[in-house]
Amino acid sequence: MSVKAKLILGFSILVIFITIGVFTGIFALKTFNDKLGQIVTIHAVKVKASQNMGRIILWLARNEKNAILDTEIEEMNKRYELRKQKLPEMDANFSTITKVMDEQGQERLKNLKSFYDEYLGISEKVFALTLKNQNNEARLLSAGAARQAANKFEETLDAITKRAVEDMDKENQLTTEYYQSTMFFLIALLVFSVAASVGMAIWIIVTINKALNSAVEIASSVSSASQQVSSTSQSLSEGASEQAASIEEISASIEEMSSSVLQNSNAAEETNRIANVSVEEATRGKGSVMKTLDASETSIHQIIYNLCNIAIYAMKKKEIGNLSVRLDKVLILEEMKDFIHSSEFQYVYQIIVRDDGVGIKQTYLDKIFEPFFSTKQNDGGTGLGLASVYGIIQSLKGNISVVSKENVGTRFTICLPCD
Repeated sequence: MSVKAKLILGFSILVIFITIGVFTGIFALKTFNDKLGQIVTIHAVKVKASQNMGRIILWLARNEKNAILDTEIEEMNKRYELRKQKLPEMDANFSTITKVMDEQGQERLKNLKSFYDEYLGISEKVFALTLKNQNNEARLLSAGAARQAANKFEETLDAITKRAVEDMDKENQLTTEYYQSTMFFLIALLVFSVAASVGMAIWIIVTINKALNSAVEIASSVSSASQQVSSTSQSLSEGASEQAASIEEISASIEEMSSSVLQNSNAAEETNRIANVSVEEATRGKGSVMKTLDASETSIHQIIYNLCNIAIYAMKKKEIGNLSVRLDKVLILEEMKDFIHSSEFQYVYQIIVRDDGVGIKQTYLDKIFEPFFSTKQNDGGTGLGLASVYGIIQSLKGNISVVSKENVGTRFTICLPCD
């Protein structure tokens, strides 16, 4: 095979490897976008719709109680009109969540709709009694049958919300694993392509050297030809040295890439270790927390893990920092009642996760709990961590607040009701 043919062969193999890498990357990106789109169009919609329904039923219950307490007919009629305006919003959420529910979810949704219709019927009777100034009868009906129907609705809605959050977390985990495996494959393909290119370059150099040696033997009888061959050999030797230096630079780049992958792996392991330790310290000796909240250890772990992961990312930008997780049982003060969804508890478990990282911009604080809003999209963030935390806390009838100052730190405060 001639030198020209070998050069053509070498470049052809290189082009084939590059083409395979490009098409593989396009396919992987399309698959990743499809999975992400599934999360957006199905699971995130279910979570948002169920959260909206929970807020509406809470508003209806409060509006009903306030109507009983009102003494003026005009105020009662005003609350009744506001109630009628709120009902279409609930119907819209029912329609939205019905479109994305699977077969098992549709069965739960039917039960939820029946409990909701039952509550509306009883609530209508409560308003009728109130408008007739029969407030005692209205109060008994509201505290009895209406409250029972509302509790059934909330329990079924909590189950739907919990299932939606779990499905979203599962899909998010699968998407992350697929992304990591794809990146590993592309890096391996790149390394292999570089190695193949270097091998082809060495093969071409060896072939050229053999051809030159043959030329030297043929022209050894001619002095001028010998000098020309000697000069050519020296030039090729310098070229080989430059090629060897280039090969060393490629090897150093590969080692640097491997070191970066190892550091990222170690950082991920450290994040998981800190989160696990934080969960263990926060729940050690607090077994009653799980019993009172009727929550699994996985749910509490998920909350603290995500918050610790966010804190570590914020501290990583400053290269140093402190992370603390604290759990206390505190009495509900008057100014805290609007913060807690349930009014039947006197105490809350208060979990505080604090760090002294780079903090969060004030313009972002109202958006951080929305699904797919992320301040670290360039670093692989999906914007689902805090949305998952918010959904789990809402399903436990708790709430979460955040206080942050740039370059000072961030504090997340979680309140979960307890006996």
